[in-house]
Formats: sequence, structure tokens, C-alpha cells
Amino acid sequence: MRQVKQIVEKDLIYPLIRGRDVKKWYVLFDRKERVIIPHNKKGYPYDEHELKIKYPLTYSYLSRYKQEFLKRSIKPFLGNKKKKPFYRVDNIGNYSFSIYKVVWKEVSARQQKFGFEVAVIGPKETKPIIPDHTVVMVACNSLEEAHYLAAILNSNIVSLACLYMVISGLENLNIPKFNPKNLLHQKLSQLSQRSHEIAKKIYEENREDLKEDLKKIEEEIDKTVANLYGVTDEELKEIRKCLTILKEGEIPEEEEESEEEQQIVLPKEDIEINVNPLLIEENKQQELTVSVQNNTDKPIKDVKLEVKLKSKSLLTKMIKEVKPNGSVSLKFTIPKLKSGEHELEINFSSQNVKFKESRKLFVKERKKAKKTESSLDREFEELLGG
Repeated sequence: MRQVKQIVEKDLIYPLIRGRDVKKWYVLFDRKERVIIPHNKKGYPYDEHELKIKYPLTYSYLSRYKQEFLKRSIKPFLGNKKKKPFYRVDNIGNYSFSIYKVVWKEVSARQQKFGFEVAVIGPKETKPIIPDHTVVMVACNSLEEAHYLAAILNSNIVSLACLYMVISGLENLNIPKFNPKNLLHQKLSQLSQRSHEIAKKIYEENREDLKEDLKKIEEEIDKTVANLYGVTDEELKEIRKCLTILKEGEIPEEEEESEEEQQIVLPKEDIEINVNPLLIEENKQQELTVSVQNNTDKPIKDVKLEVKLKSKSLLTKMIKEVKPNGSVSLKFTIPKLKSGEHELEINFSSQNVKFKESRKLFVKERKKAKKTESSLDREFEELLGG
């Protein structure tokens, strides 16, 4: 297409990003690329009469390319192309003008060694940023919601699922709707914001010394997302191994484990441990349930199950048998705890297997209770460098 220099109205000019600009936690804005979007904020293209009146310079410029535009193939959601203006832009809707967006490369670009990488974008020079056709985007209502979503999508758990999946939306990922009052959601949002701050310094200031700090925050994001989805430590470890193989082609050989270490490895398909609920109120005793699910066709006999909070044992129980494809549930009482994040240790042993798992227990602050600094707040501030 021929190039023409011409002055046009700035109202319809927006900053543009391409797939190659999107990195993990960062979007490159070095180039001064812009795009003309002759659509209103509802996503519909201005009709020709209105565009001529409001933006005559832009209409004159676009008219130079009318024949080329008429040859384009446009997505059908805009309706009959004969009834639409020749300059309409493909894949533009009201969501395109959202201030806050979560973006990632379209599928062909992400099937590389760098894989599925997500970043949050906000306004540039007071205008919303428009992604081109090589970028997938999700519009968000707030900066906090965008960072919450980015944290989940950038976690190893979800990015593995997204690596080769053609995604135009998030319907199949079962991501909980952002709740600003949810302690877990708040934590993920703030971790993502901190990750973006560090990544910006790494890319723009060449701060290689900050990569280890970013890695620690990403590990915390993985653990938090694992709690959100009920993924065990062993499963998270296997997910990380799979991603390493996909990105690097091989993984270092692990040192030979001791006999005791070999005993504690157990696949998820054999036994599942669940604890409910994992969100309780502060300063209130509450009854929780721990269940053992046997997913094999053989009984598991002489099971010893112990649940500990720090060094205190909350439950120690011998289970004579867990039937094939059956489960056993036991109740135990959690003492009064301060608001924040606490870790439950679960020890399982039977005749031929022994393993240990952990679960994060979240204690929410009572609305009428006086706010105190929880252990979660202190740990989280330390993690963020505050």
C-alpha cells in the first residue's frame, strides 16, 4: 500500500502495540507507532456523513485508500460490509477503548521458547492503547482487576494450559471473578503490580540484579494460584518440570533421592487430600474437614493421618481402611487465629506409602474488629521489599 503524509485530527489517533512488544510483565513502547480508529467509543464506525463533518482531514486521508480498503476481508460480526463504511477497522468493539487491558501474543507468536507471557497495559498519554491483530486482549474494569488476572495467567499452572491453546477469551479457564475484598485476590493483584515494576527496571534500566527478586515473587504467585485452584505441592513441581522441558528441551538430572525421600512421592491419581473450608474468620474457633480420597482399585489400610498448625497437632487419627475408589472424612477444630495466612501441615502414612503436604489457611478480618497487622501483612511487605 502506498504511503502518504497528511495531517489528520488527533482525536481518532491511538497508541498501538504489536505481539512482539508484549513481554512477561512488560510492554515495550519505544516506537512511536499509532493507528487511526474511525470508530466511536461504543465500537461502531462513524458513518461517512458524520466522519466528513467531524473529522474532514481524517476522512480525506482514508479516502485515498478506498479501493484498497474495499478489498479487505472483514470479520462478520460487523454485519454486511456493503452497509458499513469502507474504513471500518477489524475486531474493534467497546472493549477496545477500555483503559485497562491484559494482553498476550496470539497463538503462533507464543509457540516459541518464551511461551505464554502476559502483561497489563493502561492509558498512554491519556488515551487507551489499541492492540493489533497479533495481540489477544481482555478488558478489565480496574487496574487491580487487571493485575489479579495477569498474575493468574502468568502463573506456571495456567500458562502451561495456555501455551498451545487458541484463546479469545477466558471462559474455559475457570478463573474466579475478581473480588476486591478477597484476601487471596488482593495478594495476587499486588504481586503482579510489583512484578511489573521490577520488570520495567530490568528491561529499561538493564537491572539484571533484579531478576532473582522477580523470580521469588513469581514463585509466590505460583503458590498462591495453587491454593486458589487446590493444586498440591507435588503437582506444582510437576507443572514446573513440564514447562522447563517445553522451553528448554531438557531438565537437569536430579540427584538420587534417599530412601526416605523416595517414600514421600505419591501421584495425585492415587490419593487426594482435601481440606475445607480454607477461608475462616479471625478470633473464632471453627470446625474444618479433612478428607482422604482413594483413587485406586485396591484398599489402603492402616492409615495414620495427622494435621498440624505450626508445631501443634490438631488431629491425629488412625484409619483402618480407605476402600477402593472411596473416601474417609474427619473433622478437627481450628483454634482462634489472627487474620492473615497460616499453613496447615498434613502427614499421611500407610503400610506402603508416606508423604507430606501443606495447605494455606486464610483467616479474614472481622468487619467490626479492630484492624491489626497480621503475619500475612508482614510477610507480604517483606516480599515486596516494603
